[in-house]
Amino acid sequence: MPLAAPPSPVTVVIDRHDDALHTHTALAAHHLPSGRITLHPLVLQQRIVS
Repeated sequence: MPLAAPPSPVTVVIDRHDDALHTHTALAAHHLPSGRITLHPLVLQQRIVS
């Protein structure tokens, strides 16, 4: 059975204040042909209404 190639390094950057300049810069760095993928997850806040 052939051995799998080692995984590529992963960098996780967290922008706790969702700074627009930081987000724009990170998304602009997305470059699929080189294997660089930038995700900007949408976090939804739930409100409990009583």
